[in-house]
Amino acid sequence: MKMTLCWMSLMLLSCSFSSVAPSHSTCSCNVSIEVQCPNMTEKEMTFDLFRDGDVISQVKCVREKNATLKCERQPLRVGVDLQKDRHHNSVSFLVTKSRCGLYQCEGTVVFPPPMVKVPSVLRIKVLEGLPCTCSEDGGNPGDDPGDDPDQRLVWIWIVVVAFLSIYGVTVTAIAVVYWVKLRNTDTHSDYINTKPRVSRERRKKKGVQKPIPRHF
Repeated sequence: MKMTLCWMSLMLLSCSFSSVAPSHSTCSCNVSIEVQCPNMTEKEMTFDLFRDGDVISQVKCVREKNATLKCERQPLRVGVDLQKDRHHNSVSFLVTKSRCGLYQCEGTVVFPPPMVKVPSVLRIKVLEGLPCTCSEDGGNPGDDPGDDPDQRLVWIWIVVVAFLSIYGVTVTAIAVVYWVKLRNTDTHSDYINTKPRVSRERRKKKGVQKPIPRHF
């Protein structure tokens, strides 16, 4: 029972670590990166570009009757540009002179109410290192997923939990086999102890037999 509770605790702990691991792509400084904003269908909205939790650029967009977005370019920081997809349904920030940090786009519904903030799923971490190109699925072409420290932490927890699970199952199986053997031994001993014994006098009488006289 205690071993089962230990397994459950370890599994929950590993799941909590894997769930809080952020989904982000890693790039190097001084390269152009595209920070995708969440796809929103409301009529009026604003998009904020964050770097390490601070707003560095903002844009306000209105959805027209043909479902395309018309965005008002507010003063953007040098090295930041606004992009739209070919159907003008979603926007993204193009950072041409990236600095080290964690970039993320957050959308805010202005109309219709209520005002709701919608953060993007993808976050881009810019680090010092060799140039790379971020792919739209949140990974880097040619990069090894194991290079991400958060990803390595998740894999370490998976290996630890798997090892402890195998160890726990093995110990439990050995304990069950030992318990069954011990129980069978105790049962046999109880049977021997409770078996009635033949008295010595009875055995003597059984061993000495008197001849029966025969009359003709």
